[in-house]
Amino acid sequence: MKLLEFAKDVEEFTLRGAKVKDYELDYNLEDKSKVYVDKGTNKKVSTYIVSRDLANAVNAALATDRPLLLKGAPGCGKSKLAQAVAHHFHQEDTYKYYFEWHVKSKSKARDGGYVFDHVRRLRDATITQDKAAQQRAANPAAYVELGALGNAFVAGENKGAKPVLLIDEIDKGDIDFPNDLLLELDEMRFKVQEIKDKFVNASQHAKPLVLITSNNERELPPAFLRRCIYYYIPAFDAPLLTKIALSKLDEFY
Repeated sequence: MKLLEFAKDVEEFTLRGAKVKDYELDYNLEDKSKVYVDKGTNKKVSTYIVSRDLANAVNAALATDRPLLLKGAPGCGKSKLAQAVAHHFHQEDTYKYYFEWHVKSKSKARDGGYVFDHVRRLRDATITQDKAAQQRAANPAAYVELGALGNAFVAGENKGAKPVLLIDEIDKGDIDFPNDLLLELDEMRFKVQEIKDKFVNASQHAKPLVLITSNNERELPPAFLRRCIYYYIPAFDAPLLTKIALSKLDEFY
């Protein structure tokens, strides 16, 4: 993925929005094949005005493969930046390479990587009259569904296109949540605990760009902060608000 490029005398520039197709990634853990399923609907990517300082922060994250931690007042555009950057680089294929993980109070770090359907496997294993179900139960990979983090790791395989992952409102998770992500963000991989020696790895040629937002509801652990590039999005002034409003009006025409 290239860096965000703009002229030396420009202090801000616009990432134009559009309507793009929505896709769902279907990944086979055994043979590492993936299929993009067109959901048949479109999603709107909003126009985003990027300052030079914010663009430099994004470029630093791209160049170093480190997460970009964004803070700022609610409504300042932290979450929408990830979508706008993904669209800038991937255009009509945005939703093949853009993934969102919205953190909740009960979210676990492992859930972003994958979830394992233990109940379905148990049900298949106990259906004695269904040989297909019993054969499936013998294959734990059939019960693994990748989460947003897992999808971002595998989306760039084979093609080299750099995925973009938004981890939204990380401070909503429990106190251990950020530290539980340290290994995954450092090594860009995680282990599937239910399968011996099975790891999901990000492509070495297309590690995801990870943007993390925080509303500063509580302090994040120092070990986590040391691994991130940090940028605080300042409050909008009147001229910038006018430009944003005009860019939104353009989307109606």
